[in-house]
Amino acid sequence: MRLRLALLGLAVMALFLGSGSLAPAVEEPGVSFSEEERSLILQHSPLGPLPADPSNSAADDERAARLGQRLFFERRLSRGEVSCSTCHDPGHGFSDRKPVSEGR
Repeated sequence: MRLRLALLGLAVMALFLGSGSLAPAVEEPGVSFSEEERSLILQHSPLGPLPADPSNSAADDERAARLGQRLFFERRLSRGEVSCSTCHDPGHGFSDRKPVSEGR
């Protein structure tokens, strides 16, 4: 069960930061999924693919997805102290596992 939850968390991150797919270009560096793992991940999602959005020119751009991923983990954007991933930890379902957020 923990493996499935971890895979689901990573899949959500890939979908959130990516173009709506689990393409290797939007996965966290060093993480890759087998076809069986991808199938398990996608079983947890009741949502289909995102609809096309002609007003969003970066929606299907893998370069934009990689930039978004780098920005999500970049600490230098906050004086080197924290990144989005500090509190929104992909390994913990994008949570900090605390009952009440401490904030910064």
